[in-house]
Amino acid sequence: MKRKALKVLSALLCAALLTAAMPLERAHAETALATGSVNSATLNMRNGAGTGNAIVDTLTRNTAVNVYEVSGSWLRIDVPSTGKGGYVYGKYISIDASSLSAYALGVTTGKVHLRKEATSRSDSLAIVESNLGVTIYSADGTTGWYKVKVHATSQEGYISPRYVKVVCKVSGAAASGTTGYINATRVNFRTGPSTSYTSQGKLDKNTAQAVTGTNGNWYKVTLTSNGKSGYVYKTYVTIGATSDTPAPVVTSNSSGYINATRVNFRTGPSTSYTSQGKLDKNTALTVTGTTGNWYQVTLSSTGKSGYVYKTYVTISATAPTPTPVITGGTAGYINATRVNFRTGPSTRYTSQGRLDKNTALTVTGTSGNWYQVTLSSTGKSGYVYKTYVTLGAAATPAPAPASGAPGYINANGVNFRTGPSTSYKSNGRLSKNTALTLLGISGSWYKVKITSTGKNGYVFAKYVTLTAATPSPSPSNTPTPVPSATPSPSFVIITPAPAVTTPAVTTPAVTTPAVTTPAVTTPAVTTPDPGE
Repeated sequence: MKRKALKVLSALLCAALLTAAMPLERAHAETALATGSVNSATLNMRNGAGTGNAIVDTLTRNTAVNVYEVSGSWLRIDVPSTGKGGYVYGKYISIDASSLSAYALGVTTGKVHLRKEATSRSDSLAIVESNLGVTIYSADGTTGWYKVKVHATSQEGYISPRYVKVVCKVSGAAASGTTGYINATRVNFRTGPSTSYTSQGKLDKNTAQAVTGTNGNWYKVTLTSNGKSGYVYKTYVTIGATSDTPAPVVTSNSSGYINATRVNFRTGPSTSYTSQGKLDKNTALTVTGTTGNWYQVTLSSTGKSGYVYKTYVTISATAPTPTPVITGGTAGYINATRVNFRTGPSTRYTSQGRLDKNTALTVTGTSGNWYQVTLSSTGKSGYVYKTYVTLGAAATPAPAPASGAPGYINANGVNFRTGPSTSYKSNGRLSKNTALTLLGISGSWYKVKITSTGKNGYVFAKYVTLTAATPSPSPSNTPTPVPSATPSPSFVIITPAPAVTTPAVTTPAVTTPAVTTPAVTTPAVTTPDPGE
């Protein structure tokens, strides 16, 4: 009996030792973020996130993996076929779209706000620490911000792309669907995903396209404008809603107009060619060809052909109202008050006087920023700065008051002076509704005769209303005499508005720069080799 008990005890002890020697099962299986596969010929799997760690295994192309964690630019994975686990460089893993409905897996590159909406003005949901793994779902079409899920907290929100690094992409995915546009100038559009393939041409900035696939660092795209397909280096493509103003497709006979002032119109496509003249803003034209950064154009107004730097041409089927073509005899009028009427095309020339708003004139010539004009009322010739002349049908000028026209004072305490200036002596103050008759005009002053006294003098024109119907006069129309001592406090001194002096405006000439666009060179991307 004693021997039997010893045998049972020995068996139980052996069972306990065997159980202790067996590996413990996890309380529950770890859930993978996604599944994927190796996209390089070989890929070292290490026991830590970095090339300084020991190699656990070497994986071959298309080896299936489970992804559990993002650690910097590395992924923690296991291989279902072997049961081995470790870390691999993220670039060499393609995530299966069937396992993750997103754009990519990434990592934060700095401490950053997780926001409710795709803008820095939105509420902050949390502060996300640096080097945390995230799932990138999409990119906002307006701001470009990434919609993400933070792996450590499972919180979702938006983070600026400045603070997120893409570690590995979902196979065939694009950040916000399939649209994008070129974000640089003169980008090669190649027949295959490498600089060794032939360039089919250069794409301008904002060229719209559809992204149809990915091959390494290249996007396969189809141009929206013509349906042509090819490859563009990823750096030069912005994924998301197309840019606000995509580059227009310029074809022979495209309509357009000049979008700046005094633009050189040259005989050839370079600043070394002679300028045939300066083109004003909104000059209408037709683009007949392209040479580098220059358009060959034909002016709509004259039919003359030449070259204009592309920056200064807006391609549009509908041009804005073009600047009128100035020819001898073009009608116009003054669009401001008290504009200098000079003897020559510069502020150095003497002013022959001031022109009132709506003064009708005829433009007989142009000299730089000045029009040579002839006044319709007097036939006198001179120069006016262009800014103060509106070309076209003359505005209806204010009718000149006729001598003998009746009127009345429209304010209280108005000075009744001996001459047409505030420097002349005041004969007294006129009350509101004082009746008068217009005798003449001197600049901004009316010479008038007071009906009640027959006395003549000058009143600033602003304070006189001319009308055929004279209103009921005030009880006393006799001017209040000017006191010899200090004027009574009840007097209201009204002085005319000061003369407006037209400033000399100097408009700088637009000089077309010689622009040298550097060739777009695909950068060398330095990442750990898959064999490291």
